[in-house]
Amino acid sequence: MVFRRPFTEYSDEEIAVEMALLTERPHPDRKPPPASPSADDEVVRRGEAQLARILGG
Repeated sequence: MVFRRPFTEYSDEEIAVEMALLTERPHPDRKPPPASPSADDEVVRRGEAQLARILGG
């Protein structure tokens, strides 16, 4: 966080946003993007199906 004004002049929300960016955690007020199937999900599904065929059949 680059302080452009005295630290005591920053609001709690401004500090929380900066800390969230620094720690790479989502800010509590930000909503995650809607879930959509990804290529990784498809790979996992195929792997699980193949494993089920091997173990079950």
